[in-house]
Amino acid sequence: MQTDEILGILVRRHPLTETEWKLMIEGRLNMIKSDLRSMPLTVLGEVRVGNNLRIGQEPCSRGGDTGLSLMTKGVFTPPHMECGFPPTGTGDGHAVSSTYKFCGVTRDGKWVTVEVYSTWHDDKDEKNRSVKVQRVQNVNIWHAPDLVEMCKFCSISLELVWKTLGEFIRLCAKQREDAHNEAVEWLNAVDQEEKLVDAIPKPLVE
Repeated sequence: MQTDEILGILVRRHPLTETEWKLMIEGRLNMIKSDLRSMPLTVLGEVRVGNNLRIGQEPCSRGGDTGLSLMTKGVFTPPHMECGFPPTGTGDGHAVSSTYKFCGVTRDGKWVTVEVYSTWHDDKDEKNRSVKVQRVQNVNIWHAPDLVEMCKFCSISLELVWKTLGEFIRLCAKQREDAHNEAVEWLNAVDQEEKLVDAIPKPLVE
C-alpha cells in the first residue's frame, strides 16, 4: 500500500477498523520486506521473558510448525504474560508457572506466533540465600496466516504490531543514516587526499 493511501486512511474522525489496521501494518511491512534479510533482526531465542530470561538460554522442548526454531530471526512484539505470575520472596518449594505469548514477522516476511511456558523453582544463590529461578520448559512457534487472529491469540492490539514495525523501521533508518554519513566522510577524505597529491609537483621524467 502506498504512503499517500495510508495518509488518506488517517485523515478521519472515527476509530480505525480491523481492515484498515491490517492495511497499515502490511504497508509498513512492504516498506522493508525486500530488505529484511539484510536488516538487524532479533534471534527468537534471544527474546526475554519474565525475570530477563532468554527463552533459548537453556535446552527446552519445542512444538509448533516445521521450519521454525529458536534460531528464527525476525521483528517481534514484546512478550505478553497470558497467565501465571512471577513469584516474590521465598516459596514453599512448589513451582509457579507463567505463560507468555508474542508474535512477529520473520526475515522471509511471514507472520508467526510464539507461546512460551516457564516455571519458577526454589534455588540458592551464590550466598546460599533462597531465591526463585525461572526456567523455560516449552516453546511453541506457529505460522500465523491471519493478522487479526494472531493478535487475538497473543491478547495484543493490531496497533501494537504496527508500532513495533515502526520502531524497527526507525532503528534501521538511523543505522543507514549513520552508515551514509560515514561513507560521505570516506569519500570526502579520499577526494581531499587525491586533490592534495595532484597538487604536488611530479618528478621530471628524463
